[in-house]
Amino acid sequence: MKKQTILVGGLFLTSLASGDPIPIPYSKIDAPVVHWQNYHVLHQGQTYVVLDGSKGLSILMMGESTSAKDLGDRFRVYLQKASLKVELEQPGKRIVLDQAYDSQPTLEIISQGPTHVAARAYFKMCSEDGAPLGTGTLDFYVYPNRIHLVPSLFIDWAGPSARIVKAGLFLSSPGSNQKMEIKDKPVSLQQKSFFKKFDDHPEDFFLTIFEPNQKALRMGWLRPVYPKFMYLREVDRNPETDELYEKWPPWISQRGSPLGWKINESSGLAADFGPEERLDISILWNHKNLISIP
Repeated sequence: MKKQTILVGGLFLTSLASGDPIPIPYSKIDAPVVHWQNYHVLHQGQTYVVLDGSKGLSILMMGESTSAKDLGDRFRVYLQKASLKVELEQPGKRIVLDQAYDSQPTLEIISQGPTHVAARAYFKMCSEDGAPLGTGTLDFYVYPNRIHLVPSLFIDWAGPSARIVKAGLFLSSPGSNQKMEIKDKPVSLQQKSFFKKFDDHPEDFFLTIFEPNQKALRMGWLRPVYPKFMYLREVDRNPETDELYEKWPPWISQRGSPLGWKINESSGLAADFGPEERLDISILWNHKNLISIP
C-alpha cells in the first residue's frame, strides 16, 4: 500500500489505492476553496474533499490532513472515486449512466468562510460513449470533521420499454484490515458481498468503517426521508437532524423531491469486499427492481 507524500515544489495529493499524484502547486491551503486545472479542493480545518472536473465533478477523494491548512506529509483518504450512477435496461442491452462520463460539469460555490464550504456540482448523466440521458446535482456542505452530501438525479425518457435497474451513489474506501458495522452491529467480512434494505422506521441509519490505528469513518443520515417542506423554525429535538434544512433550505428544495434514500422496497446499502483490500459501497435508491423512468 502506497503512502501519501508531499513532494517539494508543490502539493501532491496521492490516492492510497492508485498512487497517482495530483499536482496542486501550493505547499499550504489557506482558502476554503482551491482550484487547479481540473481539480477543486473544498477544505475546512483538517477535512478535505477533492473533486475531479474532468469526470463530472465526481469525488476523487475525501479525507483529512495531519493538520489544518498544511497537509504536511500525509493526506488520509477515507473515501474515493465516488459518483452517482444509474443502470438502465432496454430490450437487448443495458446502459450505465455515470456523472463521471460528463467532461464539462459546472461547480458553483454557494458559500465559503472560516466555518464552512457549501458548493453544488451540476452535471449530465452520460453513457460511456458520452451520450447524455439525464442530469444531476451533488451538493457539498463541508465542516471540520463532517461532510454533508445532498444528491439528486433526473433521468430522461428513453423509450416505453426502458427500465431503471439500479441507481445510487457508488464509492470506495481504501485501506487494510477494515471492519464494518451497521448501526453498531458487525458485518461479517467472510462474505464477498453484502446487502441490507433500508428500514421503514423513521429513524437514523449509519454504517461505520474501522481500520487499525486510524479514526473511524461514519456514514449515514438522521432521517430516511425528509419532509417536502420545512419552515425555518421547525426543528427536531436534536437540532442537527434538520441542520441542512435550517441552513440551506432554498438550495435543497430546488430539485423538487424530498431528500431521502428510501424510495421503494429495494432501496438499501450494498458492500463488496474487493481486491487490494478495497471496500466498495453503494447507497442505492433502487436495487435490481425494474422501475419505469419517472
